[in-house]
Amino acid sequence: MTCISVFLLQNLVNLKEIDLRESIYLTDIPDLSKAKILELVNLYGCKSLHQLHPSISSLSKLKYLDLSYCSRIRSLDIRSKYLSRLYLYGYGNSCLTNISVASDELTNLDLDTMRKLECLNVNSRSLVDLSLDKCFSLKEISVVSEEITKLSLSDTVISSFSSISSLPKIRYLDLSDCKKIEKLDLHSKSLIELNLSGCSSLKEISMASEEVTELTLSDTAITSLPSSISSLPKLRYLDLSDCKQIEKLDLHSKSLIELDLSGCSSLKEISVASVELTKLSLSDTAITSFSCISSLPKLRYFNLRDCKEIKILDLHSKYLIDLDLSGCSSLKEISMASEKITELSLSNTAITSFSSISSLPNLRYLFLCDCKEIEILDLHSKSLIELDLNGCLSLKEISMIPEEITKLNLSECRNMVSLPELPCALHDLDAFNCISLEREITQRVVLQHMLQKSIPYLHQQQQHHPPKGVVRFVFPGDRVIDDCVFQIAKHSMSIHDFKMSHLSGFIYCFILKENIDYKMLVSIYQDGELLWDSEYTLFNRFPIFSTPISKHMGFWYHDISKFDRENEVYDDSRDVEIKFQLKGSFWGEKHDNILHGLHPLFGESDPHDAMRDIVAGVVARMILVLPVFLIVLLKEDREEPMAVYSCVSTLDADVSCGAFSFFLRSLPFGFNRRGDGKKKRWQWQLSARHPPPSTPLLQLQIADHLRSTYPDYHLTKQQTLFRFVHEALQADPPSAPESSGRNSTIAKKARTCEGAMRPCPLPPRKKLCRPPRTPFTRRRWSRSLT
Repeated sequence: MTCISVFLLQNLVNLKEIDLRESIYLTDIPDLSKAKILELVNLYGCKSLHQLHPSISSLSKLKYLDLSYCSRIRSLDIRSKYLSRLYLYGYGNSCLTNISVASDELTNLDLDTMRKLECLNVNSRSLVDLSLDKCFSLKEISVVSEEITKLSLSDTVISSFSSISSLPKIRYLDLSDCKKIEKLDLHSKSLIELNLSGCSSLKEISMASEEVTELTLSDTAITSLPSSISSLPKLRYLDLSDCKQIEKLDLHSKSLIELDLSGCSSLKEISVASVELTKLSLSDTAITSFSCISSLPKLRYFNLRDCKEIKILDLHSKYLIDLDLSGCSSLKEISMASEKITELSLSNTAITSFSSISSLPNLRYLFLCDCKEIEILDLHSKSLIELDLNGCLSLKEISMIPEEITKLNLSECRNMVSLPELPCALHDLDAFNCISLEREITQRVVLQHMLQKSIPYLHQQQQHHPPKGVVRFVFPGDRVIDDCVFQIAKHSMSIHDFKMSHLSGFIYCFILKENIDYKMLVSIYQDGELLWDSEYTLFNRFPIFSTPISKHMGFWYHDISKFDRENEVYDDSRDVEIKFQLKGSFWGEKHDNILHGLHPLFGESDPHDAMRDIVAGVVARMILVLPVFLIVLLKEDREEPMAVYSCVSTLDADVSCGAFSFFLRSLPFGFNRRGDGKKKRWQWQLSARHPPPSTPLLQLQIADHLRSTYPDYHLTKQQTLFRFVHEALQADPPSAPESSGRNSTIAKKARTCEGAMRPCPLPPRKKLCRPPRTPFTRRRWSRSLT
């Protein structure tokens, strides 16, 4: 249908509404003069409609007219007394060049982005809001309305404002990016907000209103402020940023709260009379003297970024909480007396002494990026929670890290040889391009810190507060150490027959080979039904201006301790299957990535003493069955480690598979047939089928005991296990109540092993040559065990 039949409409005298929206083939509208009571005409999206019949102007009852996205209409003349809604939205109205509207009821008119509109005439005594943003061709505007309060003409080419300069009730006027304005006189006394930002030709301005509270003159050509503006009694916000011609500024307004002079590169002197000023920005200015700051008792935010002439700074503002001195490359000394400051940025400065900073009691965020003179950092601020040392190329040592710190950035600290002692609260460490760090030691320190400090601390804090951030560590590395329980090399992995009880989460270990985003997709199934899945961002791309020098390791902790409590379908009496998939992407392009390690963690559900008794009982049972286990293990016809468990479990029904798995996992080695011919040797392959009912800390305690007692365990695996069992059987137990029989022996051995389970640091592994032959040969052990 290209047009509407005259026969259909000419006699419809009772017609009230016409809705022809998105009639894309409609080209013409017939004469509607006889539709005397027509109130609504909807022609939204009629892209082929090129003109409106003049009769529309005579529709005295018309209230609603929608011509949005009618892209071929060139001229519009609407004269309807009761028209209250006129819609001309969308880039589709690009052909409109002339608009004339007369209505007593029209209150809002939005004509944004009409790029070809040249002339506008609006006559509406009820018009309150008129928006003409980005009407690039608009040259002439006439507005007749005594009620208009808001007018926006940003990014237009208008240079004359005779028709709007005296609007009696105008309160908000936006003339931003009107490049042709050179001089502006505003006579309205009701003006509250004026935006002239980006009027690069504006040199003079005058206003009659004393009600102005917000004035934006950024990126203009003014050289000074007239007294009528600098003394505005109600002015609260003044933006003069990037006014590069201003050299001296005197502000007499006593109500000013926020002042922005950033980018005024010629500004050398400033005077502020307001004692209410709370925020001041002087970044990238030529100011060197700050005597006026002492007269600002309520100053809270002070920005001096890129003030390259400052060498010494002495600040004594009592209420200051945020100070930015980044980029002050000549600054060597700073003295501060503010006890309330919480955030301080000294990036890219020449400061080497931090004595005055360490005395700040409430400092929480400290940024020292690109401070290339710092070699040793000694901080004693107890409240610090975030420290950024990115780009401190000369930094070799951090003597002490505050106990409350949660985030530490050591990126590009290329001379740092070792990590300092990491506090419990630290859960986010970025050591990007710290190429001097010893990789294996760093990885072991980080893993031990996550297991013994940061993750337990995080769970403890979550009992009283909502979780804050994630546990994430990034540092140079190209392989996963043996301490990680499950070492794999796949982009996806599934764990079958898994017990979720007491599980707190997983540590993911991955190698950052490409500068892309890394995400982990985790799905949990039970009986083939998807119970829960979620995607987490493990790591975002490296900094834009940084290039990875080597491969990097990423450790990321995923807390799923609340899964069983939040999932109503989950049955904790049955096993589940967990699938992990590591994905990478960059600008929409997908990358296959390799997950190199997975470390399950189990939380405590019993008090400490009860858990210790449980572990002691498990160890006691293991002592009884381990001799049999070793005899079966040494037989050549055993191919599967789980077959060993089957033989052991038949001898002692009390030894559960979970307890057996716990004990073997507590040892940092295991058994599996590898090699060819006579050189086959046993190594234990850990399985996730039966997770141990214990905490990671208890596992580490047993492993640490073996490490401290037998530092060569990783080279003489079988002999170490023999020696451990032999000493466990022969050790003298501590004093205990008298008992007799087999149960007494079990209790004594349990207490002996329990006393050995105490936390101790992980020593670095020693690289030894082939161990010498010892008396602990297979033959002697066979005799002693029998």
